[in-house]
Amino acid sequence: YNSRDEVVSFFKCPANRNLFITAGGKRECKMIPMTLELLQRWTNICQQEGKLLPDETDEVFTVKTGGVHFPGLTLETSATMGIKLNEEALGPIYEVTLIGDERKVKG
Repeated sequence: YNSRDEVVSFFKCPANRNLFITAGGKRECKMIPMTLELLQRWTNICQQEGKLLPDETDEVFTVKTGGVHFPGLTLETSATMGIKLNEEALGPIYEVTLIGDERKVKG
């Protein structure tokens, strides 16, 4: 890329962001609607961690983070993550915040 604007444009592209949060497309992800409760939980975590605060334009995803397989039993885990593009950093970066996780047992 020849300019900062081109790099920022790359980061703003949803397809590139999705490749990042899905480990190169290997994990299933789904955007979930932003609710006031999610925004408040995300904001609280960001305040504790010193991150930029999210707003209604930022996006939240659930991503399957893997699983553990036992004979006749599978433990699946998914993470709820807030993704915020920070354009003010040295170079643009995604700030990823774990908002919660869920485990399901199948079998």
